[in-house]
Amino acid sequence: MNNLSLHTNASDLQHDAVTVQKLIRVDDNQTCNPSAPKAHQLFEGSGMKLNFTNVQFPRRETMFLEDDHADCFYEITSGMVCLFMSMPDGRRQIVRFASKGDIVGLTLLDRYEMSAETITRATAMRINPNGLREKLATSPQLATNLLAFANTELADAYQHVMMIGRKSATERVAAFLWLMAKKCELHGREVGYIPLAMSRSDIADFLGLTTETVSRAITHLRKENLITCVGAGRVLLKNAESLRNLALGEAA
Repeated sequence: MNNLSLHTNASDLQHDAVTVQKLIRVDDNQTCNPSAPKAHQLFEGSGMKLNFTNVQFPRRETMFLEDDHADCFYEITSGMVCLFMSMPDGRRQIVRFASKGDIVGLTLLDRYEMSAETITRATAMRINPNGLREKLATSPQLATNLLAFANTELADAYQHVMMIGRKSATERVAAFLWLMAKKCELHGREVGYIPLAMSRSDIADFLGLTTETVSRAITHLRKENLITCVGAGRVLLKNAESLRNLALGEAA
């Protein structure tokens, strides 16, 4: 993103931070989607012993590939990862961005349904769930926990389908920024600022757009005074309510 000067003062930022928090609370109260559990929470009460290994990945490193044998999964402890599916001609559809606390690669199938690649340098706990299928047959608590996890993943997928299927390009970018704002608030980061570790090409692959279209949409949001680009890869929400309304298709 272009480096831009920040034309705001402390009182403006404080007011918008409060607005962001208030609107996120409204969204949370209107949905029944639980927050995603951590790995240890998934297996609580199951009696399973998990093998944890701390691993590090450089930037733009493959963690696993679609159709690879699914012998482990990961809980991200730092950095950002994208999960995607590839087409025969090399194009890809990013289906999710994962960051600290998120679980990737957990499946009951023999092979991974998608690929995972780091966007930044990342660390993770590599977890080998030996005997998971067998344990499911005897542990109702484990089955309940995994069902809740699957429900959260499915709800996110529904939101993504709505985002790329029924929204205009500008609405998609607004929805993406609002999604990132909610993740920042969830992880206790500075409210009102959105760090964007991913490239515009990554955003385009997530939203089903071209890189040029993403750039035009960001420029439009800036001109409408909804956001300001602050330095490299950082966005300030200047009018959080208008951005949210546009993201949800409620703009006048």
